[in-house]
Amino acid sequence: MKILRVKFDNIIIFDEPFDIDFTAQDRILENSGVYNIWGAISTQQIMSIVGINASGKTTSLKLLNLALEIVLNNKRLNEGIIPSVFLNEKTEKTGVIMTVYFYKEDRIFELESKIRYRTNFDGEMHFYYEYEILRNKAKSTVKSKRDIFDFSKNVGFKETKRDKMPKESLKVLKDEDSIVITETKDSGITINTMFEDFRDKINYIQGKIDKNILNVFDENIKRLERIGKDKDFRVEFKNSQAKIKSHIIPLEEIVSSGTIRGQKIIKNAVVALKSGGYLIIDELESHLNKELVKMIINLFNNKEINKNGACLIFTTHYAEILDSFDRMDNIYILTRSENYFTKIHRYSKMVKRSELKKSEVILSNYIKGSAPKALNITNLEEYICENL
Repeated sequence: MKILRVKFDNIIIFDEPFDIDFTAQDRILENSGVYNIWGAISTQQIMSIVGINASGKTTSLKLLNLALEIVLNNKRLNEGIIPSVFLNEKTEKTGVIMTVYFYKEDRIFELESKIRYRTNFDGEMHFYYEYEILRNKAKSTVKSKRDIFDFSKNVGFKETKRDKMPKESLKVLKDEDSIVITETKDSGITINTMFEDFRDKINYIQGKIDKNILNVFDENIKRLERIGKDKDFRVEFKNSQAKIKSHIIPLEEIVSSGTIRGQKIIKNAVVALKSGGYLIIDELESHLNKELVKMIINLFNNKEINKNGACLIFTTHYAEILDSFDRMDNIYILTRSENYFTKIHRYSKMVKRSELKKSEVILSNYIKGSAPKALNITNLEEYICENL
C-alpha cells in the first residue's frame, strides 16, 4: 500500500491548492531513489520541501501528516492531528477539501473528504466530515502516468458515498471517522513524525541506545540509557571512568542536542524502513552536521537497505542539501506571492536543466520568492547602521 498524492483545497495560507505528488514523473534510472509499484508507476523514497522563513514548511508537513494518519492509521479528526491552520472562519463556513490518492492490492483509490468544525456548547471545537466519497479502479485502467489520477466516468470505477452507506455502517462510524477505514484498516504502514520542538528532549531517549547508533553522532559515548520512565539517564564516556546520572545534571548538558536528535531519527528510520512506512521530519538539518544529513538521506535512497519503499519527507532551510539529490521531481519549493499567499511548486516543473546546481537555482531567486528579498536585507542593514 502506497500513498500516491495528497491535495488540499481551501487552506487559508495558500491561494492555490496545496498539492504533493508522490509518484515519479521524471525519467527513472537504476538506483534513482524510487520504489516501483508496477509497470511505469513508481513512488518517491525521498521528498523535500524547501522555502524561506515563514513560507509554510511546517504547515505543509502537518497537512501531509494529517492525510497519512487518516488514510493509513485511521485516526479520528479530533485526536490532535488537525493543523492549527484549520482554525479559522473559512474552515468553519466553507470547509477544507482533502483529496488523497493511494494504491492497494492492484487498485487505485481516491478519497475526497470535506472537513469542517463546529463549536460545541462547552466552547470546544469539534471537527467532522461534512461529506466523503471513496472511489477505486483497477490498475489495468491506467495506460499512462497521466491516467493515475483520472476518475472521470469513462474509466469505470466503483464509488462509495458517506451519506449513501448502509445505516448499520453509519451507526458504527462517528462523524470524525473517515469511511476510508473500510479499505485501510490494519494497513500496517507506520508514520513517524518529528517536528522541531525540543522542549520534550527526555522522550527522545527510550531504553538503551545501541553503540552503533551513538558512535555515528558522538564517538566518545560508551553508553546512553534511560532508566525506567523517569527523567533519569545513565551516560558513560570512553575517555572517562565516571558514570553520570542525569538526575544530578540535565541530559542536554551532558550529551549534545545532535546526538539526542540523531539517534531518535535513526530509530524512527528503522521503523519506517521495516514497514515501508513514512518518516516526516521538520528541519532535518537542525543540530546535525551536513554529512550526517546526507547519511540519513542515503539510508532511504539505498535499495539494499530500503527494500520496502519507505519514504523520508523533510523540510529544510538549506538548499545545499538538495545538491545531493539525483532527481528533480521529489523537491517542492514554497514561495510567497506579491499578495503574501504561499504557493507550492514542483522543482521539476519550474527548472528543466538537470545540470544546474539546485542550491544555486533556489538561492538565486530564479524561482521568484524562493530566497529573501534583497531590498529587505538592505533595509535591515541600513537600520542596524543607524542604530549602532
